[in-house]
Amino acid sequence: MQNLGVAGFAESRTEARQICAEFGDLACVAAAYRIEANATLGYGNIAGARVLYESALGIANRIGNAVEKLNVLEGMADAAKLQGDLSAAESSYKTALAVSSEMGPQKS
Repeated sequence: MQNLGVAGFAESRTEARQICAEFGDLACVAAAYRIEANATLGYGNIAGARVLYESALGIANRIGNAVEKLNVLEGMADAAKLQGDLSAAESSYKTALAVSSEMGPQKS
């Protein structure tokens, strides 16, 4: 689902998200939204990326996926920072830190 700079990429992202939803895999749906948000942010559409990150965060919260939540919060913070919304960026970073602290050390 990553951006390869090829024609039809946007359609592929949408299709991937729909397939995840059809299988009822909400973790996959959240990841697909986040990946699309990352690509959208890369294209410079900060407002569009923030909307997609919000969708991903809602799903991650609903299913209790802390790792996805951390990934989304980092993206949200970066998008907010790029948009000049330093208060929102700080809030997202602080929330990510709190989630990480709750998770504790992770084995790799």
